[in-house]
Amino acid sequence: MRLGPPPAHRPAGAAINRCTTGSVSGRRYLDRMKDDAVGSLVEDRLVKALAAQVGEGEVAFTAETLEHLHGFSRDESTRFLSRVGLASRDDPRVETLLRLLSDEVPAVPEFEDPSPEPTGEWVATLICILAEQVSAAEPADLVPAAAAALDDLSRAEARLFFGEAGHLVHYGGDKPILHLIQRVARAQRHQAGLRCGDKVELISELLPDPPDFEVSWHYYVVHVGNDDTVDVQPELVMEYLIETAPASALVPATSEA
Repeated sequence: MRLGPPPAHRPAGAAINRCTTGSVSGRRYLDRMKDDAVGSLVEDRLVKALAAQVGEGEVAFTAETLEHLHGFSRDESTRFLSRVGLASRDDPRVETLLRLLSDEVPAVPEFEDPSPEPTGEWVATLICILAEQVSAAEPADLVPAAAAALDDLSRAEARLFFGEAGHLVHYGGDKPILHLIQRVARAQRHQAGLRCGDKVELISELLPDPPDFEVSWHYYVVHVGNDDTVDVQPELVMEYLIETAPASALVPATSEA
């Protein structure tokens, strides 16, 4: 299935729009410009990871990746190549990736890197393509340079990446993306006995306020903050919903959710 940029009614920054303001149940919406800035950072990371994965893999593009690329409209192709080009200025591997993509993507003839303002519209597409390339590798894993491009995500970057990827898994049941989530989680830092990817339960009595979500679910850690808070994503939802909770309110999951 081809996946182009997200529909207009679903902002690319939606994954980071549920943020805590002093309590677990409090919410605020980030300024749209900040959403765009985070989307740009995550796109850069994904482009560089894809460039490393393609550059070190035996297969330049999988059949699934080609299906994505060949399904773009000419306008989408131009914008996609331009977005990849934004990350090529300081990475020769991305320059090589851009040349390979240009052979496959039907951009308009006058395309000369218009350098558009990045908005994060390609995060989901890049996640899908990277997951497909990783699944075709032998072994099926991120190459070291690709893992390095996605390590140490900031809180906002982690919320966007895992929110978008979880949304795709929840609605598409995509195993390659689920495997990519696990591999990116493995590349993140850990502290206080917690690390990204850990399966946890929440202790309702230790939450600062009555939660507005289901405490009995199992959750996955997507970010360990340096302020004794942890961002978690529900296993049963696995989409945009990401909550912030005190680290003290988390325990390793042991029971069936």
